[in-house]
Amino acid sequence: MNPGDPPLLQALARLEASDGNMGLARVLFEQGTQLDPRHQANWQAWAMAEWRAGSDPRARELFQRGVWVNPRSVNAARQGLTLVHFSAQPEPFLTQNTP
Repeated sequence: MNPGDPPLLQALARLEASDGNMGLARVLFEQGTQLDPRHQANWQAWAMAEWRAGSDPRARELFQRGVWVNPRSVNAARQGLTLVHFSAQPEPFLTQNTP
């Protein structure tokens, strides 16, 4: 395992989040963004993990940060649309529809 590989850290963080260990997932996501702050997929995965954990304001913040990494990319467009969708909904909408 290469601890300096942001996609690997993202994958591990997603596994931890899916197992309900958001504390460790956050640490891994943070490490990945520190190693490569321009890795949009990490920002998006982190935002989705926070959303699924019920942390809607944090999810919005992370989606926004991901968009600003490279606003002209396809990933930014997807994140931007997700952010707009979330922002158009009342706060309880996000937590009520958490899988």
